[in-house]
Amino acid sequence: MGRSRRAVAIGALLTAIGLTAPLVAPTPLAQPSSAARPAGDSPDLSASPTSATSPDTDSPGTDSPETPFAGAAVLDDPVAAARPIDPAALNLAARSVADLIQSAGLTAPEDFCLAGRGDDAVVTCGAGDLGSSRIIALVGDSRAGQWLPALDALGRRHRWRVRTYLKRDCAFTAPPVMAEGQPYLECQDWGEHVLARLTGTERPTVVMTTSGVQTAYGPNGAPPQATLVEGYAAYWRRLAGVGVLPVILADTPRPSPEQITTCLRAHPDTYLTECARAFAVGPGSIPLRQASRGVTQARWIDLGMRICPDLMCWPVIGDTLVYRDGDYLSTAYAASLAPALWRLFVRVAPATIPVPGMTTP
Repeated sequence: MGRSRRAVAIGALLTAIGLTAPLVAPTPLAQPSSAARPAGDSPDLSASPTSATSPDTDSPGTDSPETPFAGAAVLDDPVAAARPIDPAALNLAARSVADLIQSAGLTAPEDFCLAGRGDDAVVTCGAGDLGSSRIIALVGDSRAGQWLPALDALGRRHRWRVRTYLKRDCAFTAPPVMAEGQPYLECQDWGEHVLARLTGTERPTVVMTTSGVQTAYGPNGAPPQATLVEGYAAYWRRLAGVGVLPVILADTPRPSPEQITTCLRAHPDTYLTECARAFAVGPGSIPLRQASRGVTQARWIDLGMRICPDLMCWPVIGDTLVYRDGDYLSTAYAASLAPALWRLFVRVAPATIPVPGMTTP
């Protein structure tokens, strides 16, 4: 796709996000570019509502205009939160299957900013407050890309620019990962180029990264997961060495390989219970968490309990479809997670948040 067509497609996509996910109101992303631009252990955290001390923090749910469909914000309601095991308490509107699917946002929000497997160019897109000098770089594979609606809303509300560096099936780690049973050398090359840019002329304030990858190829038969863990840690230490804060997002829970829309259509009147699944840890979380424990500067954020409260993955929360398939968040639900993501970001990275009286871009 040519650059101008890609920019038009991104604009159309985010316009659709604004229509189908009322909790975020984005404008078109900046035109992507493949050219370089001048430019102790962290605690486990859940996304329970926490009052942060920063003046740049707001109360739950205020990242967006009022909307009849709250998504994850319903979990901030003390009545609903007191009994999350009852899906009816989380979905008072009892929306029809057709309405849920139509408004969920089932297209991957990062598609037009995601480099393909054979693509050796680094593609970047911008979101959030494009005029801000505080920059969050979102780096990784499509598991990272699904967070773009949340970061776009967060960036607009709190004056952060978001820049994406995404590649299909590619974890941001030093060794080659596995893809279809083979070393994914294009991913390794891509990661080296991205790291050079993030530690050079495109240095951000924060790098947020996550991945669903579980193993990597190591020398002399090194254990695949251990190789991946050390590769993550090596890159994060390089970032920290130039003053960039690595913030690691847990892989999202993967309750079922089943297409959620298939289940909803099969159970139009009982989908809240028939399509619920038990919590299952996103497999990418295991090596990511291990690596974060070995890098003093790394910060860990886990929003799993905002996606599957009480270890149950309900198909609909806050009258919003949670997943767009078996394991990727719908655009609407990802956008609704922006306030919870912000609160945890403030908690783990308070030094990046402006203090009272500071002039911000």
